[in-house]
Amino acid sequence: SEVVLLPVAVTADGRPVRDLAAGDFEVFDNGVRQRITAASLEALALDVTLVADLSGSIDEAARAAATMDIETISTSLNADDRVRVIGFGERVADLSGWRPGGQPLTLRPVPGGAGTSLYDAMAAALLTPAGDGRPHLVVVFTDGRDTTSLLDRAAVDLMAGQI
Repeated sequence: SEVVLLPVAVTADGRPVRDLAAGDFEVFDNGVRQRITAASLEALALDVTLVADLSGSIDEAARAAATMDIETISTSLNADDRVRVIGFGERVADLSGWRPGGQPLTLRPVPGGAGTSLYDAMAAALLTPAGDGRPHLVVVFTDGRDTTSLLDRAAVDLMAGQI
């Protein structure tokens, strides 16, 4: 018997819907209904890293949207969760350190350079171990351009597959 992990998030009005059980969902594979077993992640605290592109290639509207999304995500987490923001331009910087969820986080500028180190920022997010067996979610806000990373996409893909 093969087991497939299917992460699911349900929100209403931007807030997580709690107390859902396996019976609240249906999953089909090639038209065949699958048996669902579920473990509630509500009992598990999460580590969430939000990676924000603050390089010159991001226009003000995109930066404002990312800032709003970061605040929405950080405030929607539980107090037992942890969240942090990594910002990048040419350099990569931890902009907040780990903070309890449920609180707004703000972006500050990343010092120096005109380049974009997207892959280095993603690697920095992946290499920080999650705390005490917590699931670690990494969300990246970017236009997808990379001009100055030491790493390339293949290296980050390999890291993500082994962590």
